[in-house]
Amino acid sequence: MIKTLQKKFILVSTCVVALILLAVLGLINVMYMRQSNNEIQEVLKYISQNHGELPSNINLKNTTMNRLQLNDESPSQIRYFSVFIDSHDMPVHYDLSHITSIHRASAKKMVRKILAFEKNYQWIKGSPFQRLKRLQQNHLSFAYYISKPDSSGQRMIIFMDTSYFDNSNHEIFNFSATFGLFCLLAFFIIVSLFSKRVLHPIIENTEKQKRFITNAGHELKTPLSIISANTEVTEALNGKNEWTQSTLNQVKRLNDLVNSLMTISRLEEQQNLQISTVDLSQVTLKIAKEYRSTAIKKGLTLSTTIKEHVKVKAEEKTLEELLNILLDNAVKYCDPGGIITVNVDSKGFSNKYLSVSNTYQNGDKIDTSKLFERFYRGDISHNNKISGSGIGLSMAKGISDFYNTQIKANWHDGIMTIMVSNFKS
Repeated sequence: MIKTLQKKFILVSTCVVALILLAVLGLINVMYMRQSNNEIQEVLKYISQNHGELPSNINLKNTTMNRLQLNDESPSQIRYFSVFIDSHDMPVHYDLSHITSIHRASAKKMVRKILAFEKNYQWIKGSPFQRLKRLQQNHLSFAYYISKPDSSGQRMIIFMDTSYFDNSNHEIFNFSATFGLFCLLAFFIIVSLFSKRVLHPIIENTEKQKRFITNAGHELKTPLSIISANTEVTEALNGKNEWTQSTLNQVKRLNDLVNSLMTISRLEEQQNLQISTVDLSQVTLKIAKEYRSTAIKKGLTLSTTIKEHVKVKAEEKTLEELLNILLDNAVKYCDPGGIITVNVDSKGFSNKYLSVSNTYQNGDKIDTSKLFERFYRGDISHNNKISGSGIGLSMAKGISDFYNTQIKANWHDGIMTIMVSNFKS
């Protein structure tokens, strides 16, 4: 139980930190890319306002550059070119003096691409979906800007090589991913080392609870044995009567309750359990055979559908205890003249399961999600006539948790089914 709690604490805390890192680093990258796009748009507009040129005497007063500082050296550092088109969208002039990687044919091809795009997607213009426009050519990334027509209908298309920004964005992304993974790994190691110290109060409280149950169980056994012995002596001297029988029944019930609580405590400690390969089919057949006579006495039918040689990793004693709990529960709560069905099967290598079903018409009054809680009884009017400590299925849940299997209860069409699945093999 402690190890399971520790694993869950490490998993949950690591997932929370991972989400926080993802949100923070993701936000930083988005803001960085947004800043890049804003700066590219500023440069394109600046070139457009200066008739396709980035002059050497740049006025810095109205610029908002943070990463790309415009200065007198910028015209020789920023790679761009412009194409002028007439009112019929035909290129009339190419200015390729500020770039060497693009020739006239490539520039013409790029103009055709963006004009076709602008024509096909006119609905984007002026909408909130409009963003920085980009184009790939000669393994390079370009951003472009189309100016408004002048008095003669002529427009200018400015292309700017954005490789610097793209490489910078990729570097930031790679650094963020590496930094995030490093932080997550460091946190995982730290929380794994100190998780036991963090959970120490819970662990200490759990250990005290276990010791209390064990000590109380041993202390209760002595007076219960004395009460039982004294009652039997009284019956031997004065004969049996209603009161002595009631006392013996209650002593037996308390003894069963104490033994059950001590069994749960032993399972939670996970000590002295010898795990080996056990034939689930044979163990189930053995326990089902023991309960068949009990079922017949109560007018019930017990049938088995058991696949041969279903092997699982378990301790035979606790596996038998699990089957005893499920079959005892089925016999107790099965409707008069009803049917109990025991099933063992396997689907694939890992999906090996055990199920016990019984007819139970009042199952609609049961909250199956609470069925494995200690002392839970759904239909009080029916269950108060049935003897038991009320922690049998809680013990079954404890055994199932120990083996890392899943135990579920389901009621449908008058049939209550409890299934234990995902046994390890």
